[in-house]
Order: sequence, then C-alpha cells, then structure tokens
Amino acid sequence: SGDYYVYWCKWSHRWDIAWSDVFQEIQTEGDCYYTGRGPEGVPSLDPNVSTGWTEYDQETRKMVPCKNAGVLIHTSARNANTEMEKPAEDTDHHVHDHDVGRRIVIMGRFLTNPELNAQFIERSTPNSTVADHRTYWTPSADYFLYWCRAEERWVIAWRAVFEAIQQKDQCDYTAVAPANVQKIDDPKLSGNWSEYSEEEGRLLFRPHAGVDIFSSHAELNERNNTQREFHPFKKWPHCSFEEFMRGPRNQGDSCNNCWAMAVASALQMRVCINNQSFSGSRAALSAGYLTSCAMDAWKGQNGCEEGNPTVALRWISTNGVPTGGDGSNSQTCVPDFQNGISLMKSTYTYQGNMITPPACPTNCTVHSYPRDLQDDLFVLAGLNETWETTSFESATLAINTSGPIAMSFAVYEDFLSYKSGQIYNRSSDKFLFDHVVNAFGFGPDYIVALNSWGSAFGDVGRFMIYKQWIKSYTIPGPLLKRSPAAKYPLPLPKAEKHAAVFFQGFNNSALNDRYQEMGKYNVSGNFTFWNSFLTNFVYWCKSSKRWTITTRSNWAKVSEGECWWSAQAPEDLDIFDWPSNQSWYEYNGSTLVLQPGAQIVRLSYL
Repeated sequence: SGDYYVYWCKWSHRWDIAWSDVFQEIQTEGDCYYTGRGPEGVPSLDPNVSTGWTEYDQETRKMVPCKNAGVLIHTSARNANTEMEKPAEDTDHHVHDHDVGRRIVIMGRFLTNPELNAQFIERSTPNSTVADHRTYWTPSADYFLYWCRAEERWVIAWRAVFEAIQQKDQCDYTAVAPANVQKIDDPKLSGNWSEYSEEEGRLLFRPHAGVDIFSSHAELNERNNTQREFHPFKKWPHCSFEEFMRGPRNQGDSCNNCWAMAVASALQMRVCINNQSFSGSRAALSAGYLTSCAMDAWKGQNGCEEGNPTVALRWISTNGVPTGGDGSNSQTCVPDFQNGISLMKSTYTYQGNMITPPACPTNCTVHSYPRDLQDDLFVLAGLNETWETTSFESATLAINTSGPIAMSFAVYEDFLSYKSGQIYNRSSDKFLFDHVVNAFGFGPDYIVALNSWGSAFGDVGRFMIYKQWIKSYTIPGPLLKRSPAAKYPLPLPKAEKHAAVFFQGFNNSALNDRYQEMGKYNVSGNFTFWNSFLTNFVYWCKSSKRWTITTRSNWAKVSEGECWWSAQAPEDLDIFDWPSNQSWYEYNGSTLVLQPGAQIVRLSYL
C-alpha cells in the first residue's frame, strides 16, 4: 500500500519502520523516525533480526518491546535464496555530515503531557516549514514545535494537525510558550509555558515548563563525549559516602515495590544534599510506608504489584513520607516490613508467590521511636512538580544540579548476570519485567544507578547502564518549595551509631551482603552482625578465636557457646581492623578452605 517502509537508520545503526509521510525528511535530512525498530548494530535483514524489535504504542506513546516481532521471511522477488545487500559500514553512527549544524530543542517539566519532555529536532526542508519558520520534531514524529504567527508565539502540536496548520496558517496546540518571544534559544522560553489538560479541557500554566536544553547535533555530541563521570558525593561532600550511599535496599523476590525503593532512596539523598542535619542511622526514608500507603501510585491491587514513581513523588507532596530504613533499622519510624528483624514479626500475607503488604500504619511501627508518625512526616510540597522525560541530557542535567532521580528500564535475562565494572549493554532477547532504580551518577553515554537487590548484586548494589536501554527518567520537583502544608522535620532525633560491614568474594553469593550490628543479640559478650534478610549473621567464635559467619538456623546453638560456620576470618583478625585485605575461609561442604578475595570491602557506622 506504500503506507510504511523499512530503511537503515544510519544515526542509530539499526533498521527502522516508518510511515510514508516522513520519507522525504528521512531521505533528505538524514533524520530517523520510526513506528518500529530493529535491534541495534545488525546491518543485514537476516535471521539475526527475526526477533527483538520494539514498536510504538499509541496509548502510552512510548516504544515497547515485542520479543517475537521481527523479520518473518527474508527473500527477493527473483530468487528466494538471494540475500539482501548490506549497507556500507558507517564509522559515525550518530551524526551525518549535513546534520552537524542542525539544532535540537529539549523540552522539560511538563506535568500533564510527559511525552512533550523530549528532544525536538530541527527540519529545514520547504515542505516542513510553518509561517516561514523551521519546525522541530520529536524522533517519533508525533509532536512538532512551530511558530504560531496568529498568536506570535512558539507552540507544540500533535502531528495529525500539521497539514492544516501549514496550509491554513491556523494555530492548534498541546502546549504554548510565552507570547512575543520569537527566538527559540531565548532564555525567556525556559519557563512559563502552558499545556493542555484533556481532563480539565483548558490550558494549565506551568511556571517551570519550557526549553530545558538548546543545542545542535554537534554540540550535544561534544557535550556527551567530553562529559566526565559524575558522582554526587564528590559534589556534595557534606553527605559523606556512607550516608549518601547507605547499604543498598533489598526488595526480595516476593514484592515488586522497586518503585518505592527507588523513590525513597533518591529522595533521601536529595534531602541530605539540601540539609546537612539529615545524617546518621535515622537518615532514611520509608519505602515500606510508600508500599503500604501510596495507593494512587499502585499499578495493581497493592504496592507489591508494581507502582509509578512519578505518581508516588507527587503523592508525597501532600501526604508525606516518614523515616524508615531496612527491617533491621530500629532507629527509624517505619522500617521496611519485608527484611531484617521485621521479617520475623511482619503482618503481611502471601498471595501465591507474592506478598500483600501490611495496612498503612497510623503510628510508627517501631514503638520506641521518639516521636509520632505525624511529627516524622516529610511533606515536600515541591514534589507536585515531579516530571518524566526520555531525554538523557535532561536527566544528567537534573542529577548534576539537584541530585539523584528515578529511572525506569526493561530487565532482560542477561541483566541478572551483571558484573561489577561493566557498563550494561543488552544482548539478550528474553524480556523479564520492567524495573525502577535510583539513578545517581552518569558518564558520557551511561547512567550509574543503585539497585534494590541487596549488596550481592553488581558493585555492592550499584551498576552502570548505557543510555539506549533506559525507557524514562522521573525527576523530582524542588524539595524546598514554600507551602503552608509543607513539613521538613529536621533535625532528626539523636541516635546511637551502629557498625555495618560489607562482604564480597565468597562463592556462596548469599554470604556477600551488608551485615549490621545488632546490639540486642550478643554472643560471648560481643555484638553480632546480621544481613538484611536476617538469614546469616557474623559472631565471635570464642573457641577458635575468630569472627565467623553462619546461618540463622544455628542461632540457638551459637548463643549457647557452640561454633557453627559457613565462613571464618583468619586467626586474630579484628573485624573493626579495616581495611586489612585478608581473605576469609569458606566452608565447601566438608572443610574450611581459603577463598582468595573473600573479605570485608567496607566498614561503616550508621
């Protein structure tokens, strides 16, 4: 029918499918527009691209993976065995020679229409101008930015109205800029835009919405390529490494509340950045409270059935979130309900393999916490301006300016075997689930993130991922917005500090975890250290005079003076003598053997 065609996108180095009305722009300007996309870096239409394609979803207006979509039959009209000619290899997969000076407008901070928070790429062909001005289009060609001559302003509209606007010189829009600002790079266009709300049937004024970044292809590539790796604790040293990068949270395998874990983790880091008094063992915000209470953010029947981080942050702007670390952190108001000490006395129930979280608490679940839940709530009014974007540049600008954000991406099978030091680059076609994490750092073309799968994953819970595998970013609104309803309950109540040790290098991955000091559980007059799920603990074995790791099932015997082990320290090693770089011994089923590299990699006080 000539409605769609398959073509090689030189810019992203992949095969794309696009509709016929953008053919001229693709052919003459080198743009890449698409409604379907093949795997990256496969230059031949052969069985290598028979699966793993993505397609544009009109409802969500995002590219979604379709694991079985791809080339069904590859042949030619003359000979079924004739292979299609491969395109010439291209050493520059990002910018065409004639693209270098073409401008890019990155919009940001729209709340009702998040699809507008994206790149808009300049088009210069005669059939793409409006009112003698060039237009700017999103990569999917769904929206375009143009000069509305009738109202003397820049506006954004849906592609379906382009022909009518161009021919009749009329104005139709989803968002409008301040009037009488003709230059698209004018700083006045960085805010004070309005966007249309279908629900309210009118334009809503957004004082912070507008042009986030203005650049050219060449400048944007230069900016990204010369960008050095950014870590927040270098920029904000008053948030010490231990407080800024507390031991990673662990959501377990029976509650899909990564959205709450990511929101709480990123938000507590931002609170620390804004106020130095947010420190110590109480300086953690409650993912468990969000899981149980933030019903607006739930995607299913409860908070363990996935959730929306953007809605969760906006929910906090009016409802608040109290302090709450992992389940072993009795120094907070509402610690997590699914790990640590809380695991032994939680009130949740199971539905199949998934749990139903406890009801939303009205009081602190730690009864010894020194203030009421209502007095402990952080009601951060500015979070009602939380926004989503697909722009890597907007995300890195936000991280560099204000601190960590939430990030969503699709987990494929190969991500489960991620190793420390790698930058994840998907090679698997087996989609597992969508995931949300805390994005706190970045490099030229990748994000550094903190996962919620405990210390055993990646680099003590952290990992790096190339930007092309990220679906979207959620950028929190300003924390310190003035509002009568805002609450910022600092300083926190004083608390004692407790030691935590981090292990890596054991063959038994269950031993590679963070172990926190538990003062109430003593063996031979010494404190014990327990991992986040209370399955293993570290204790002083009096008979062998060594620090030892064993399982919780041996607690009764160990507390009576017996020694049981899964691993043991070298003789005379003091657990607080760090760094010692001495390898521990690991039980192999019959005896203890030296395990090179199995050791304490960090000691902290929380």
